[in-house]
Amino acid sequence: MINPNTKEDIILFDGECSFCNFWINYILRRDKKKRFKFCPFPSKFGKQILEKNNLPQIINSVVVFSKNKTYFKAEAVLYILKKLNLLEFCFYLLVFFLPYKNYFYDIIANRRYKLRILKGCKILIKNEKERFLK
Repeated sequence: MINPNTKEDIILFDGECSFCNFWINYILRRDKKKRFKFCPFPSKFGKQILEKNNLPQIINSVVVFSKNKTYFKAEAVLYILKKLNLLEFCFYLLVFFLPYKNYFYDIIANRRYKLRILKGCKILIKNEKERFLK
């Protein structure tokens, strides 16, 4: 694990993908309790996290490091949704039992650069910058 004393979960994501950046912005807007910190894979800290946890430097998945567990792919997405709020938790329960959730995750992950749903990068306001690890 990253740091057992940290209270926030760390989300590692592809910092070069507009689809991924769209979802990071989605989480930022809804994470009022600031449960998550964010770190792009290509950053210095991102590479250190991967190395310390014996993970490959190139991952085709979002990764969530919580205090007790590391989540990948659909499990990471579902964990994030569960932490955001109760309404989305209902969606989490529904999808949790879907036996092919990682199959669908992989389809989207492999095509994410073609999904141009966010034009340009969001400019972070001051209180959001502290939530990103470099």
